[in-house]
Amino acid sequence: MALPDELRPIIEIEEAERDRFTGRTPDSPGGRVFGGFVVAQALMAAIRSISPGVSAIGRAVEGVPLLRPNSLHGYFLNPVLPEAEVEFEVDPLRDSRSFALRQVTTIQGGLTKARFLVSFHIDEKGEAEYQLNPPTPLDEPDRYQRADALGHLDLRIADPVTAGDGTFISSGRHWVRVPNPLPDDPLLHVALLAFLSDQTRLSFRPYSEEAFGTHTDASLDHAVWFHRPARADRWLRYELQALSMHGNRSTVRGLMYDEEGALVMSMAQELLVRPIPGAEPQLPPWRLQR
Repeated sequence: MALPDELRPIIEIEEAERDRFTGRTPDSPGGRVFGGFVVAQALMAAIRSISPGVSAIGRAVEGVPLLRPNSLHGYFLNPVLPEAEVEFEVDPLRDSRSFALRQVTTIQGGLTKARFLVSFHIDEKGEAEYQLNPPTPLDEPDRYQRADALGHLDLRIADPVTAGDGTFISSGRHWVRVPNPLPDDPLLHVALLAFLSDQTRLSFRPYSEEAFGTHTDASLDHAVWFHRPARADRWLRYELQALSMHGNRSTVRGLMYDEEGALVMSMAQELLVRPIPGAEPQLPPWRLQR
């Protein structure tokens, strides 16, 4: 029951002093850290500030409801460099009976790299249940060929689904999970869901999905809503929809469901997708295994 080494930097966030944390970025192709790592590390720093001195285990104090992250919103300001030290400054903005709010600033080499707001909410029993169902039918994961993926994930990619009018009902679809059994730690799993939320592949530019490496494909911002608890070591279904492309910017949203069909997370992101003059297509990191 261990996290793959490639994903360990997500949880190896240490408290240097009150509301200040340190970590190390992983190796990453392309000279910049994958945005999912940046998001997940910032989220883990916020979690550490809520429960200082505690590992990623999200245990509630007896009689006190557990605070869980319910959303994250932020901007990527400068590329985060791989295999380097990174700092996280956490500003407590709110602590009420039901909610907590933290601002996390990611700093590297004295330069601000990203800034996020992370909201926490106590567990409550809701009056009603509702969710949007998956937009397309999808077979079981074993019906799809396994693909290589950053972080040694088990990734099974399905074809996009067109609407017949030049648009897409789903511009990206896949099943994904961490292949190793993981501890029963809800805050570890929510941090991993934050990492998985950025597994958009090239769904944000559906007319050129096969041309990896030909555009900047740089994330500008990222927003995640954690609707229901889920485990990252069980199959998760991700449906992605390109909403708009204009002015070299693209907006994509994602809906993530568990194996039983419960909507556990949703995501929205805008990216800069400028064509790179003279760039030749490269093999994507999620290519199918032979």
